Amino acid sequence: MAKKIAVICGTGAATSTIIMSKLSKFLKEKEINAQTTQSNVNAIANSYKDFDLIVSTTHVPNSVTTKTINAVPILTGIGADKVFAEIEEELKE
Repeated sequence: MAKKIAVICGTGAATSTIIMSKLSKFLKEKEINAQTTQSNVNAIANSYKDFDLIVSTTHVPNSVTTKTINAVPILTGIGADKVFAEIEEELKE
């Protein structure tokens, strides 16, 4: 069964689009079966239980209990490998 990943930013438009592209490429290269959904921080506050993992470029409210990974390093390229390794590890569980 495919894991469900929410990729979010403040508005669900700009930075999450970049992360979606890079994450989709990574998942394909690693042959990881996952379903990605692009969203924004306000929407995720109500739907976080639908996802196995949240990859975010913005602060996520403390009320969200789904595992959240900071995706800013994917944008900057500094530390991106570490973030991708963390994502891969989370999806193995």
